[in-house]
Amino acid sequence: MRAIRVTGVAAVVAALAATASSAAGKDVTIGFVRGINASPVFAMMECGVRKAAREHGARVIADGPAEWNVSLQLPIDRAMIAKHPDALILDPDDDTASAQAVREAQRFGIRVVLVDNAVKGVSVPFLGMDDVQAGEVAGRELAAMMKGRGTVLLIGTYAANYVPQLRMQGYRRALARYPRITILQKQFAENSADKVSSIVRSTLAAHPDLGGIIADGDIVGEFTGATLSSLKRTDIPAVAFDATPAEQKWLASGALDGLVAWDPYALGYQGATVAFDLLARKPVPTSIPRQSYVFVSRRTMKDPQLGNHLYRYECTPKA
Repeated sequence: MRAIRVTGVAAVVAALAATASSAAGKDVTIGFVRGINASPVFAMMECGVRKAAREHGARVIADGPAEWNVSLQLPIDRAMIAKHPDALILDPDDDTASAQAVREAQRFGIRVVLVDNAVKGVSVPFLGMDDVQAGEVAGRELAAMMKGRGTVLLIGTYAANYVPQLRMQGYRRALARYPRITILQKQFAENSADKVSSIVRSTLAAHPDLGGIIADGDIVGEFTGATLSSLKRTDIPAVAFDATPAEQKWLASGALDGLVAWDPYALGYQGATVAFDLLARKPVPTSIPRQSYVFVSRRTMKDPQLGNHLYRYECTPKA
């Protein structure tokens, strides 16, 4: 197993903290719109935002939709803009439609920072992860578990979700290096437990010697682990993205064999720090280096280097 490399997250956070403006003052308000509520990813991201705000004596107002759906998020964006925060940190649910909210905030003079997901056609700072690199990690690690041979099932979330599309570029590229690995046509479960179960069961009926599975989102990762556990097929190597508490449970039990995870706490902190730099009229590039993912195995999941790569619903802003 490769050694864990948390590639520069701590260094970036430290550098941003060192350059952050301390002149924000208590009258400054930061708006934060999550991609979805009731998610450990966004609980930790908000925790990072609040940590930066506390350092600057500012307050935070936060909201988000009940589902990952831009038609639900846009009214929340507009309601947040109507509160006239000094800066808006937005995790957009769509790379095209969310441009409406960004432009509307700019018309009101609100500084906008995008985190996690980019938006086409707008010029604002964006901080995100390298999803193609994440896919390459998943494909490489799964191929190693399969010893370079066998059939792979790909389980997706929604066909139109662009982050998994980037991840798929990476894991298809990695798996293509192994001529004895066959990749089945990707199937989409739309975050449904029943659909994940049906996909896994029907694939096993057609391919009883299935060699491995990649689930390219957190919810489908959770349901993949649950399905393999109920079928008592934990012998099939399975890799999922993100590291929710449920995914961690399936990893520990053997139903999943690896998680490709990132650090949402650091991203929230960095995004807020960039917002304070904008408010202080400091130069901020619109293109900021993307955060890398790390691979979490059963052996490494308790390694202290992973820190906030293992997500949780409760997070206290760190000192």
